[in-house]
Amino acid sequence: MAYMKKFFIFFLLIIPVALFAQCLDGNCDNGSGKFKFKNGIYTGDFLEGNLTGKGLFSGKRGYSYEGMWENNLKSGMGKEVIKKHMMYEGEFLNNLKHGKGTATLADTKYMEDIVYSGQWDSGSICGDGELLYFREVKYGKNKVLEKNHLKGNFINGIYQGRITSPYSDELSWKLFDLKTDNFKKYQVVDERNIKKLKNLATIEGDIIVSCECVSNTLIIAANSVLRQELSWWSSAIPTSRKQVVLNSIQREFDIIEWHARLLEINLNKQKLTCNSESLPLIWAALYQAQKESKIVRNLYASETAWNPKKKGSQKNLKPQEKWNKKISKKLKKY
Repeated sequence: MAYMKKFFIFFLLIIPVALFAQCLDGNCDNGSGKFKFKNGIYTGDFLEGNLTGKGLFSGKRGYSYEGMWENNLKSGMGKEVIKKHMMYEGEFLNNLKHGKGTATLADTKYMEDIVYSGQWDSGSICGDGELLYFREVKYGKNKVLEKNHLKGNFINGIYQGRITSPYSDELSWKLFDLKTDNFKKYQVVDERNIKKLKNLATIEGDIIVSCECVSNTLIIAANSVLRQELSWWSSAIPTSRKQVVLNSIQREFDIIEWHARLLEINLNKQKLTCNSESLPLIWAALYQAQKESKIVRNLYASETAWNPKKKGSQKNLKPQEKWNKKISKKLKKY
């Protein structure tokens, strides 16, 4: 996400007037005037022939800057519009965003409607600030646009901490810790249809990533969470079978955790540099880990499926035992 470091640097080239520039109106030496450059028109203050004071530069393709200038450079308070939906308003120093300011940034493959407000340093998001953005998340067949709000310290465009907002219903992974109370999704299934289901409990989980910059290297942490309000437990599960079902669902949660640990290892092996250009790599790796986790979970759920409501149904323990060994091995390895 290179734009988070420096989404635009505008260099106003001062080339001999005889080539392509001219004063259109007013005093373009000392005073106020209107001056035409090859790449746009400046209207504002001049001092000794330089853009100094307050002025508006309107360039091509929708670019504009209105604010303070010093010796032909943007310095002081100003508003810069890059494109229709990309702008910055705040402090500048020597043509770079520096100080406090608010920016509306370009959408990426993984983030949209991005707004940052806070401190900048030499063109980079750096210091205390707030980042708001939306990202598309898929739950089953449904796609949801989730709002994320990150508030705290940024270094070179990298938020120091979790890169997504916490969920109010999330439960962090622990080994053998699931309880029936953790399933809060309301779902009504009549007696006739409940016997047709492969499983009488389902979970929704996610992999969470956090970043920390240490000596200009990104240290990545990843873990798994359960979404309680999206996880379903059927009241039709017989009391005598609850623990069997619960243990099976716990193992599916363990699969998410194993992929979270593997993601953490793979990202840290890359020794990513602490700058915004590393963010697309992190997002891509996260989405790939989530995808692979989902594939394994679906296979697991299919092979270990069991509906205790079916007449004479007894769980086949062999597939479950095979998966238990595999999952335990992965958790120990990672």
